[in-house]
Amino acid sequence: MYLKLLISESVKMAKKEDIRKLEENWKSLHQEDRDREEQESLQNSKTKQKDGLKDSNKKFRNKIQDDKKLKSRS
Repeated sequence: MYLKLLISESVKMAKKEDIRKLEENWKSLHQEDRDREEQESLQNSKTKQKDGLKDSNKKFRNKIQDDKKLKSRS
């Protein structure tokens, strides 16, 4: 009887330990996903900023060219 209780107790402990390990793995995977998403969003925002600068530079250059064309016509 004592042996049976001891075995069942060790099984419970093993299950608790397994559950704890699974929870830790889940948390770490979830954290990795959040980190990856954060990195991707930072990268996307940097790309958008660069694209925005390129667009504004392009508009500025086009405006200068238009001004030059107007001056040459005058």
